[in-house]
Amino acid sequence: MRVEYHWFRGQYGAFAGADGRYRQPPCHGNRHARRHHDFDGRQSRDHHDPDRVWRWRRPGQAYLANYLYQVAVNIALTCEDRDETDNKWMLSRMTHDWARFQAGTNLAKWAVVNYEFSLSLSRELGKKNPERFLPEVALCLNNLGAVYFRLGDLKACEAAFQEAVEIRRARPVNSERYQENLGHSLMNLGMVARARGSLETARECYEESIRVTAERLATEPSAIVDLAHRQIHLAHCLGAMPGAEADAEDAVEAAKETLPKVAEINPEAAREFEAVLRHGPDNG
Repeated sequence: MRVEYHWFRGQYGAFAGADGRYRQPPCHGNRHARRHHDFDGRQSRDHHDPDRVWRWRRPGQAYLANYLYQVAVNIALTCEDRDETDNKWMLSRMTHDWARFQAGTNLAKWAVVNYEFSLSLSRELGKKNPERFLPEVALCLNNLGAVYFRLGDLKACEAAFQEAVEIRRARPVNSERYQENLGHSLMNLGMVARARGSLETARECYEESIRVTAERLATEPSAIVDLAHRQIHLAHCLGAMPGAEADAEDAVEAAKETLPKVAEINPEAAREFEAVLRHGPDNG
């Protein structure tokens, strides 16, 4: 499942309850961290230092990292030195980064809450300035869907991925990272469709993702890695479809032809893909 990142690693994190009031998850930072409420994890250049927090993702330190995100959010919620749009954009980014951190820990359910709050802010901003903020909506939907997939809520996962695809497909073809973003969303939608047993839908998503990814090769040779990954998933999907044996064999051959090119760029990925091609894909 493909999780995506903002264009810079300086995002943030926050959330609200069903009644619209802001809440934070249980947090057990150490006594030294609790004593320093003035720490907001930010540098003087208007971006906080994500590596400072991500270093504390190691076992035993996740609670401290979660606490630091919480402090940063509380400070941002009281910020009055920006206009409303900038404040919402900052909170949306903070929420997204906090959720992305939580998704890799035992706080995945809280990640859903944070992503949902980030999404609500992005939607508000997108109504006023679609050109600038709709890509943020699609990004959040993609990563929210990935968490739902991990939690086993395939219906919610599919809905999030489907909306992300629709937003990205409607963007101008010449917009920044159009093929890359659309290809990722189609791939994710295909994976959840296959998990739900909708093999024909999965096939359509994989095939469109492959076409979009192939268009990147002229200007982005490294896209060959994504292309091989998607060809392999298509091959296994076709292999599970009754009556599609010949198409499955063609897809396997296409993937095999791509792998030597992958090896030139990323030998480790090529070895992993060879193993997956033999034994079947996981959810990666």
